[in-house]
Amino acid sequence: MAGAIHPVGTGPSMPSLSDVGALLRSAKTVVLTTHVNPDGDGIGAQIALCAGLRRLGIKVLVCNPSAGPRRLRFLENRLPLLPQAELPKVLTEADLVVMLDANEWSRTTVIEPLLDASTVPRLIIDHHPLVTTAVGVALVVPTAASTGSLVHELLTTMGVATDLEIAQGVYVSIVSDTGNFRFSNTTPDVHLAAAEFLRLGLRGHELYDRLHNDRTPQKLRLLGECLQAVQYHLEGQLVIIPITIEARKRLGVRPEELHDFVDEIRLLEEGEVFASASELPDGRIRFSVRSRDRVDVSALCRAFGGGGHVKASGAIIEGTMQQAIEAFVTSASTVLPLPPQSP
Repeated sequence: MAGAIHPVGTGPSMPSLSDVGALLRSAKTVVLTTHVNPDGDGIGAQIALCAGLRRLGIKVLVCNPSAGPRRLRFLENRLPLLPQAELPKVLTEADLVVMLDANEWSRTTVIEPLLDASTVPRLIIDHHPLVTTAVGVALVVPTAASTGSLVHELLTTMGVATDLEIAQGVYVSIVSDTGNFRFSNTTPDVHLAAAEFLRLGLRGHELYDRLHNDRTPQKLRLLGECLQAVQYHLEGQLVIIPITIEARKRLGVRPEELHDFVDEIRLLEEGEVFASASELPDGRIRFSVRSRDRVDVSALCRAFGGGGHVKASGAIIEGTMQQAIEAFVTSASTVLPLPPQSP
């Protein structure tokens, strides 16, 4: 599988997996972080890299800008989590900071100023395309199915055999970013890796239950209410499900429970772009956007300061719900509607 890796980075030469492996091996203490509101790929990749580096005798600490959703807490609790208040002192002793599953240090929000005040070297490991010149070294492979998959490749290159702990972390990354093996980034290598993990004793069905069976009666009522308000734009090729903060609070649903609402409308037979528009406490609107196949939604989201993958991205738009939706529809109208596909 290593032959499929084509990393990009900064500096006079592009880092290879071996280069990055050597950088990690040279460290005695490594701090891992990820983007704000970490997801399954970010936390799964941290689990795997932490386990692999510890096998090499490297001290690993994890300091994230915010906690992950409750459904991922059983994984997050396995990490050697460091309170943010203790990070400045640790940075004076650390040899390397590694950001996983994010392509810009600003994605670490409250962590970034602490890093800027330090001289500790930095490393990015990610599969989101770089949009700006990275600080430090960047191992970025947009063709990787997930950041966890890239960590798996890296650890293999470093001679670290995959154990059950590494397998669980990478598996969570994979299922999170491939939509449980449904999306087009589900390559043959992804299935081969999953088969390897299952042979090690990983219980995929149990992980699925813990990751996805999180629906409460309150969440189901909110979903039903929001589905009745679904909007169709641009000849039905753009579908938006609005989620107001009033409805969410009235029904007692946590913000983190909204992560899969966009997937519900993506099940529609027709449509090219699907988005959930969730009202935030500060009045802005968070868009989670998915593409069927033919539209690069990362480009749509970058217009609003967001980004992500070609087929799965996000952005936060200023204004009321109506204003934000109108702005998004206007932006999407530059690429939609598309001509019908031939049978």
